[in-house]
Amino acid sequence: MSNTVRPVLVLGVVLGFSVLLRAQSIVPLTGHTLSRHELKKYIVAAHTPEQNSALALYFHQQQRSFSAKAADEKSEWERRRQVSVSVGVKYPAPADSAHNLYDYYAYEANQMLHRATQYELKSKQVQVSQPGKL
Repeated sequence: MSNTVRPVLVLGVVLGFSVLLRAQSIVPLTGHTLSRHELKKYIVAAHTPEQNSALALYFHQQQRSFSAKAADEKSEWERRRQVSVSVGVKYPAPADSAHNLYDYYAYEANQMLHRATQYELKSKQVQVSQPGKL
């Protein structure tokens, strides 16, 4: 190989490899739930607007998932509330269990929305603070 082709080839390989690594750091965030360890790893590694946007997208997906679960539990809670059993009442009643689960899912949905908003703002702040680097 000539001396001019080799640096171009090396630059192409390095650039391709860095794009591949960046894509791998973003792609796993979409489509499935991460473990706490994996999520913590992605949060620590998030320094670019793309990574912060990917985290925001992940938290939005989690928020939608928890909202759907909350809606299901709310309908179950409403259904169980209609049933009244007076003999051998035990605590927690089925309606109480459904209500508690609904509250949990609604709380988690709000937490995920809050975290998604934080990462969206982080993504925009990084873009504003580095206008020449996009």
